[in-house]
Amino acid sequence: MNRYEILSKGGRAELQIYGDIGGWDDEQSIEAKEVVETLGNMQGPVDVRINSFGGSVADGVAIYNALRRHDGEVTTHIDGVAYSIASLISMAGNKIQMASNALMMIHAPWGMTVGNAPDLREQADILDKYAEAQINCYAREGGPDKATIRGWLMDGEDHYFSAIDAHELGLVDDIVESGELTEIAASLRKTKFQQPVAESHVTPEVAAMADIKDTGDQKGAPEKDDIVAKHSKTVLAAQAAGARAEKKRRETIETVFAGFYTGDELDPVTAIREACLDDVNCSELDARRELQAYLAHKSSAPVIARESYGVQSEPTAPPQASKHLGGAVGGVSSDEKVHQAFTQAVEQRMGLRESTEGNPYTGLSLSEMSRAFAKACGLTGVDQASSYSVVSAVMDPSLRLNIGRGDIRAQHATGDFPGILANVIDKAIRVRYEKAEETWRAVARVGSVNDFRQAQRPAMSAFSDLLVVPEGGEYKHGTQSDVVEFLQAEKFGRMFAITREALLADDLQAFQDTASAMADAANAIVGDKVWDVYLNNPTLNQDATPVFDALHNNIGTAGPPSVTTFSEARRLMRLQKDPSDTRTLNLAPTLVISSPGWETEVLTLVTAQNLDYDINTGNEIVQKQATNQFSVLSPVIENRLAGATGTETHWFMQAAPGGSVPFIEVAFVRGQETPSVETREGWNVDGIEYKVRQEFGVAPLAYQPVVYNAGA
Repeated sequence: MNRYEILSKGGRAELQIYGDIGGWDDEQSIEAKEVVETLGNMQGPVDVRINSFGGSVADGVAIYNALRRHDGEVTTHIDGVAYSIASLISMAGNKIQMASNALMMIHAPWGMTVGNAPDLREQADILDKYAEAQINCYAREGGPDKATIRGWLMDGEDHYFSAIDAHELGLVDDIVESGELTEIAASLRKTKFQQPVAESHVTPEVAAMADIKDTGDQKGAPEKDDIVAKHSKTVLAAQAAGARAEKKRRETIETVFAGFYTGDELDPVTAIREACLDDVNCSELDARRELQAYLAHKSSAPVIARESYGVQSEPTAPPQASKHLGGAVGGVSSDEKVHQAFTQAVEQRMGLRESTEGNPYTGLSLSEMSRAFAKACGLTGVDQASSYSVVSAVMDPSLRLNIGRGDIRAQHATGDFPGILANVIDKAIRVRYEKAEETWRAVARVGSVNDFRQAQRPAMSAFSDLLVVPEGGEYKHGTQSDVVEFLQAEKFGRMFAITREALLADDLQAFQDTASAMADAANAIVGDKVWDVYLNNPTLNQDATPVFDALHNNIGTAGPPSVTTFSEARRLMRLQKDPSDTRTLNLAPTLVISSPGWETEVLTLVTAQNLDYDINTGNEIVQKQATNQFSVLSPVIENRLAGATGTETHWFMQAAPGGSVPFIEVAFVRGQETPSVETREGWNVDGIEYKVRQEFGVAPLAYQPVVYNAGA
């Protein structure tokens, strides 16, 4: 059968979908474009007969939509298997019928990607969107609810349904007593069970199953477990055959390149070999053609760096010389100590470590270090090359020490020179970030989120009072008040560049200053978001009321910091109750937070050994001096609280951020608090571009642990 067939039966058109969905194979695959075009020319009722292991989501959704758009009645028939996206196509029918011995399988969309962590996270988000988009396709009247379908499409499991299961769940309308398992197996001879990664071939096990003869002993529908076991065996056997075929293909291609492959990463033969190994459609013949095409055009003259970097050629350079500095890569260093020595030398130049005794690279300028790095990589012609040529060469990410491990920093690995600089800059930013004097750390709880989707935070809850349980008596249910707040992370970042000219000028101070500025900026953006909560008084989700509000009883009588206003703020906090208003939370202040306008008053109040108090005796107010009760408070003076004009005078009293009822949470994506640094070969500049990224979200969680005072 060639892809699909349109037949005519008794005035009804019949569409047979027996094969993989999408362009896996020119002979067997069912592509959406041709199906859609054919359906567009048809009128009247259509029967769609399905026997497919699935395939491309995009093609499957397109076929589903085309069937839903069809003017006539569409009846889908699951003749054998409707797995993966084929099960979604079956849902397009106005009426869905399933053979009694057929199987349906629904699971989460899957795919492959290559890249760094953000690329993989982005791919995961895309797959989730595919799953969400498919939920409505499976949702039908009398069928499972959307929550159940979402579970099937997102839990990563394969969910198999016999005809009875599918009918009970409402996924199909009718069970048809037609055909035995042997007939389904026979239909499978018409497809090669192709997998998305490598072509699979029918194994003896699969062929034996497909050649079973109907002896007449099978009566009625087989047991569900029996069907699942036999179909699973068929699929696993086909997958195993595909793995063996792929292994054999790779071994054959490695044999083709055996006489020409040296392991040199700069040798074009290496790139051709790797491309052939990675391409599952590349056969032995294709590999030989690629290799012959390269050899036919390959010059027998020395390959030198004169064309790329202006380095003088050397007459002794062998035919397979490096493209870099005019010499052969006689052997790339695998000694990790060399890489470590370069890293420590740069760290020492940037003030991140003491001078390392015995390190041959300590004290060298960056251009001198670049020349030493090129030599360590085994390149020749380095001493005769200009400093600019050497620096240009080591900027190339393909020139690196072989230290046996990679890195996630964009195009660069830990073994190349830009990668070494990136590691040191990354360390400089982290050190500066952790030492930065930002006040947000004193007032906010640090948490973690998995991604950039909206996350929930249980603000707080409290049970009603425990009750006496008499001997032999029953426990009674209590009530629990649960409230949530929402928190969503954002991404912040900037880029800066290191040019070749900067390396030649040995301007490490500029790099250090830039790293410090980036670390300060990363800390500052977190602080901006935290202090915005105090300044802008956002609305809480739990009761649709601003944080500081009369309804929350957390606003004190306006006045400067004093014994009287401090006492009132402390009292207001101690009287706060849980959301159900049944239990006092017993909160106590630990912080007093102020703009610089009240810095002197705040520091005096919390540091004085004794304070003057006004005591009301009933007849008169008597002033007495007593031990300072507010010395337990830690002062936090924040410039942002002064506002744009620097004249704001409000202040706050707050409970410990790590206590039972925290006020604000700062949640970093996957717990990565310090900024991350990535690098790539410069595109807009002749040099290296570095990207600094900070990912976090900030949200208030409760109103009870903080009291506001307007000040003047």
